[in-house]
Amino acid sequence: MFSLSNIIRVLLLLMTVSVVWHHRLELLDLLATKAAVVKPIVFDNGTVRQFAPASEPQAAISQPTIPHGVMRRCTKGSEVSYSSSACPPGAKEKALSTDRFNVVPGK
Repeated sequence: MFSLSNIIRVLLLLMTVSVVWHHRLELLDLLATKAAVVKPIVFDNGTVRQFAPASEPQAAISQPTIPHGVMRRCTKGSEVSYSSSACPPGAKEKALSTDRFNVVPGK
């Protein structure tokens, strides 16, 4: 009446149903067809903030604009920093004598 092969088949069926029931949420997520939402990539390495459009009040400041990649000396209080990009907010750009060092362009 009950053979060993029938008992093994029933046990395998019960284990399969148990595993499927245990992972049912993950399986439903895999089977659901969701369209991936693609976000646009916006690159901002500082040049977006450095070069303001002419309509903004920042463009009306009478400081000479230095091209990107030229060495700048930024001072804020007693702190001095050197950079090839725009000075941070609150810092003032000072004159820099370039005869003391060489500016090497990046790759």
